[in-house]
Amino acid sequence: MTFAEVKEQFLVSVSEASGYQSWMTELDDARYCRWNGQTNDGRKYSKYTGSEVFPWEGASDMRPFFIDDIVNDDVDVMRMADKNCHMQTVPVNSTFQQMATSQTAVLDYVVRAMMAQELEQEKELLAQWRQHYGSSVMAVDWYMDFDSEVVTVTLQDLQALAQQIPELGDLLAYMLSNRGQLTQTDIQQGIAFFRQIFPQVTNPMQALSQLMQTGQFQYDSPYIKESRPCVTALRSFQDVFFLRGAYNLQLLPWIVRRDVIPKATVEDRAQYEKWDPKFTKQILNSAGSSVLGLRNTDNLFRYSGNRIYVDQMREMCEVFYGFYRGQDSNNKRRIQVTIFSPVTDVIGRQLPNPYNHGKFPFVLCMRERRSRSAVESRGIADIEMTHQSEIKNQRDSRNDRTSLGTLPPLQVPLGRGKQQYRLGPRAQLQVMRPGELAWLAPPPLDQTTFEVENTTIRSAYNYFGKNGEGVDPNKVLRKQQRLIDAWLAELREVYGLIYELCEQYMDPNDWMAISGDPQSVPQQDRKSIQHNTSLVLEYDAKDLNTEYLTEKLNLIQTMLVATDAAGVIDRAALTEYGARSLDPALARSIVRPQGQVTQQEIEDEQDALSNIVSGIDPPVYSSGQNAQLRLQVIQSTMQNQDYMNFIRANPLAQQRLENRVKNLQFQIQQQQNAITGKIGVPPGPTQQLTGAVPAPPPEQG
Repeated sequence: MTFAEVKEQFLVSVSEASGYQSWMTELDDARYCRWNGQTNDGRKYSKYTGSEVFPWEGASDMRPFFIDDIVNDDVDVMRMADKNCHMQTVPVNSTFQQMATSQTAVLDYVVRAMMAQELEQEKELLAQWRQHYGSSVMAVDWYMDFDSEVVTVTLQDLQALAQQIPELGDLLAYMLSNRGQLTQTDIQQGIAFFRQIFPQVTNPMQALSQLMQTGQFQYDSPYIKESRPCVTALRSFQDVFFLRGAYNLQLLPWIVRRDVIPKATVEDRAQYEKWDPKFTKQILNSAGSSVLGLRNTDNLFRYSGNRIYVDQMREMCEVFYGFYRGQDSNNKRRIQVTIFSPVTDVIGRQLPNPYNHGKFPFVLCMRERRSRSAVESRGIADIEMTHQSEIKNQRDSRNDRTSLGTLPPLQVPLGRGKQQYRLGPRAQLQVMRPGELAWLAPPPLDQTTFEVENTTIRSAYNYFGKNGEGVDPNKVLRKQQRLIDAWLAELREVYGLIYELCEQYMDPNDWMAISGDPQSVPQQDRKSIQHNTSLVLEYDAKDLNTEYLTEKLNLIQTMLVATDAAGVIDRAALTEYGARSLDPALARSIVRPQGQVTQQEIEDEQDALSNIVSGIDPPVYSSGQNAQLRLQVIQSTMQNQDYMNFIRANPLAQQRLENRVKNLQFQIQQQQNAITGKIGVPPGPTQQLTGAVPAPPPEQG
């Protein structure tokens, strides 16, 4: 596929999407309760609507925001699930378990630290647009920011460098000893060698002169200020364009992304991405205009009632990035990237896809999948327009009934002509005879209006799975779990692209610092990146109920752990699960990897044994220790004859060791007593908490 074909199909897609973009504006108006003639007091007046209002001037015109509430409730469930979900990479087999653990640690650090603020903002937009419009797209790229710093190089620095490069030492000695007598040839040779060592120096002659005169020189050194993955939420057929019948973006022949950026950003991107200068000039000259402007008025202006016009494209420029399956310079099939704009035939830049994962860097999110077309995925506003309108009608009706009850029509004699009565507390009304003024009795309040509204709300809650009167709780749970599973499946694709970019671009030193395992640094070749990991995101919708979560953890402890006769339950993993379920942020702070905890216990007990022979009583605890593991350490240490000979020769040390063993055995006995109290019989050897047999007491000397 050629870029000319991509551009032609893209322009057709933009034209076809005009109706969908207009529909998005209607969805916005429905969700945010926007219509002509609105006033701040929630009343209708003909001078604002331009026509006669019903039922009277100043009648109720409230905004129910029912659609907005359902959308936000769904987003709350989705965001809570992605914050609290269990995320891990799954190894191909058990031999890669340590590598998978390291991969999980790296990905967790990247998304929760390096990308924390940006990822939270973009996931919120992604979820909002997904539920509101029916679909949205997440773009996943690698972001780099550059800066420069002034570096000072002294003679001492050069002398230290000369120890590694002998030729530099010889050059410095020659130039310093022949200062003022250097020939032009000497200077040119010195400059050539200088450029090899300091390629960032733009004026080597000036730097050498400064070095000869002051003993130092300075130069501007560029450096990478920030290098990390980045994500951007996009609206379908407004920020990103593709074939309307698409449901899997990775199967498409092309995707075009539209970026709206200010002029200053255009100049920065042009320099960083190496745009054609002519293209950059054309983009800057087109600031304020939009390719979509003639088809979608929402892009250029946002008008609501009597509000002012706001030009959203002022000083903004459009840049388009076309991704398509084309051919490289060697006629090999490869994803190509072209930076372009429909306002000019000049291409900004064309290059092969720089990402080794070999995919389009986009993930499509759809609220429902009832066909293979993304545009067929309906948003909540599309479904709930009529329900919200009915709720508004009922509430307006009751508000108007309340207005009639507060100040009903006043019956006056016909003969009074046009006399006006001022009504209010302590007001005096002049009458010819008693009883000639009377209030018109307001119509009785029909309770049916409440039932109509409640039925409408109940119908919506039943459809979307919201807790409410008359809604089956089991159906709510099924709907929430389905929503969470679909959302996490889409985020799994996003995190997968993030991880694959980290494999390609992250500094190996950073990788080792995060994972703590030098062996876990992945290969950066295409094959390793495309087949290296499988990511799992899991969350149980029932955990949204804190009472259920508390009861579940109690049942696990009392029924499963207490009766684990075969020792198949991983208690360390269970502790981590419980902490993560109660408070994910706290769990990341207090729960350490099991291997690290075990090693810490071993080292602590070895220190305690050293203190015993040094005449120091080690601290004694009643719980919070792996007593059986510590007894194993003691038993292993007792195999050392030199250690035991010292213990036997020192009665005080022997007594300290015996007390230490008794304390640990007491802790184990207390744990066994707790199990006995729950299951009614003492636990057998296979029911020990860690499967280890307690060590025997020290031999008596």
